Amino acid sequence: MAADGSATVCGEFAIERQGVRKGIWLAVAIALCASIAVLLFSLPKPITDQHGFRQTQTALSVYWMLHGAPLLDYQTPVLGYPWSIPFEFPLYQWIVAGLVRISGIPVDPVGRIVSYAWLLLSLPPARILFRSYGFRYPAFPLYAALLLASPLYLFWGRAFLMETQALSLSIWMLALIRRFTERPHLGTMFACAIIASAAGLTKLTTLPPFILLSGLAILQALYRNQGNRWQAMVILGGSAVIFIPALILTAVWTHHADALKGANLLAKSLQSDAPMMMQWNFGSLEQRLSLDLAHAVLRTIIDVTGFAGLVLPLLIGVLLSRNGPGIREARVALLMIAAFLLPFEIFTNLHIVHNYYQSANGVFLIAALALTLTGFGARFGQRVMMLLTAAMIYSQFIGFLTGFLPSMLHPAQKEIAIADYIRGHTPPNSAILIVGLDWSPIVPYYAQRRALMIPDWKDKSVRERLDTTDEGLGSLEEGAVIICPSAISADPFVARLLHMQIGDRVRVRVEGCDVYA
Repeated sequence: MAADGSATVCGEFAIERQGVRKGIWLAVAIALCASIAVLLFSLPKPITDQHGFRQTQTALSVYWMLHGAPLLDYQTPVLGYPWSIPFEFPLYQWIVAGLVRISGIPVDPVGRIVSYAWLLLSLPPARILFRSYGFRYPAFPLYAALLLASPLYLFWGRAFLMETQALSLSIWMLALIRRFTERPHLGTMFACAIIASAAGLTKLTTLPPFILLSGLAILQALYRNQGNRWQAMVILGGSAVIFIPALILTAVWTHHADALKGANLLAKSLQSDAPMMMQWNFGSLEQRLSLDLAHAVLRTIIDVTGFAGLVLPLLIGVLLSRNGPGIREARVALLMIAAFLLPFEIFTNLHIVHNYYQSANGVFLIAALALTLTGFGARFGQRVMMLLTAAMIYSQFIGFLTGFLPSMLHPAQKEIAIADYIRGHTPPNSAILIVGLDWSPIVPYYAQRRALMIPDWKDKSVRERLDTTDEGLGSLEEGAVIICPSAISADPFVARLLHMQIGDRVRVRVEGCDVYA
């Protein structure tokens, strides 16, 4: 009887485990299908749903690459002649431009597809990391489901941005660092060096938490090999080969990009060491102690996990309250939360102002959640874990429907209407002068025209550029002048200079802006 009872219990347990396994992979499949559906829905829509400024900045460079502009010193013609004002190394732009040329598909959908492909490519190295550190089985599929269902990644994972490329390369770097420190090998070292360089060149702001975790992996390996001096030297030397070239290449590119910006009167303010850019990137001490930063962190938690993610600290606290299964997962989850918070303290202003920069660190919050749910399964049973997982994914979908879908359904159209008018009423080889839209590339991109945009900066270069408009247009004909209501367009000095530019052109009112073509 006892044997029969034991067999029955084991059989029921096996059936339950099989059901849980199917349930987890069903969640992954549902999240994957949802993310593909969001991508497909987005393909025919303009890239002005959120932060169209940044999306079209990237797309504009791709457009001009396809129309004869240099590939390395790529052009983003919004601040006048000379047209090159590079920021990140153009690896993402090269990929998009190459696929557009091969396929003949328009730029916008290709940029979205490439971004989404990079998001999917971030999953294999994440799996390597979960397995390498020996976490219980459900951890990785839970991570995959929560990543693909995350509002943040449903939206920004298919945006025309290089964020997912930088993220994917950084996760690959971390996975290869882990593999190299476990089993040093020349092939692994060189592959990791190439990927680390590509990650740094793609977007340096993505790297800090990955550098932190890479450093911890190296220290862990050195501690593990403290009795083996040769092995420790190999790990140290290999780590130097991985990271030093990446730092040098990133510094060389930054210097080169700054030199190109320095040739443009307006773009000098955008050089990496310019006071305006230092403040824009890093923010201030006051911001680090402000409610604005707290709000940015809270906003990001909701964007990544939905409102249900706010209970994550409570769930971790339950696992840490006493020893038992799941306590290791809870401790690592705390480390993941630290990695998630680190970029907020470094690039404070960027994270306060933008909601796409968190694509770089939202994965750590998802990893913390996946590990915590795995720990709950180990301590309280698989059914509890599945109920919590279902609640989290449901919360994520609700977060996407309320927080991101409305902007997808109603992308900004004002600038596109102006661009359509410009494209139909100016010569293709002309340039346009724009005042009142800051230096947002939406109009130049959809108008397919180079532009001299007068930004809303309190900088003497703005007036100097307006006073020398002919130089700012290079050798191109001025096809149109666009004036939108703003503080700068209302400035008497600016208004006087604009009046000289307008001359006897005919005024047309388009979306609240005066267009003189």
